[in-house]
Amino acid sequence: MKRKNELYIPTKILDSDDYIQGFANRELAVIGIISVIAVVIGICIYQITENMFLTVMFVTGGIGISLFLIRRDMCNENVFQKLKILWRNARMQKRYPYQYWNIYEDVWYEDNE
Repeated sequence: MKRKNELYIPTKILDSDDYIQGFANRELAVIGIISVIAVVIGICIYQITENMFLTVMFVTGGIGISLFLIRRDMCNENVFQKLKILWRNARMQKRYPYQYWNIYEDVWYEDNE
């Protein structure tokens, strides 16, 4: 008797080659663009306020927040995608009304909760 080959389904396979876990080409490009924008805005803040501490905090905060928001987890989802999933789940129907017909008593019952 011939044995059928079982189908091997791998789990948690990433859709791109990561340089660092959670960071591939796209994520590094987005973080690079955000970093350049943060540095330019930081230079403008320094020219206006002449406060180096405020400038450094703005630039490092902007880069840190972008790292947090853009990094993907093991399921290939970043924070934006997770928030989108939560938003869709919040809008989904939570109550499923039904009707039941008792064939023995010939009576309709409805869900009144």
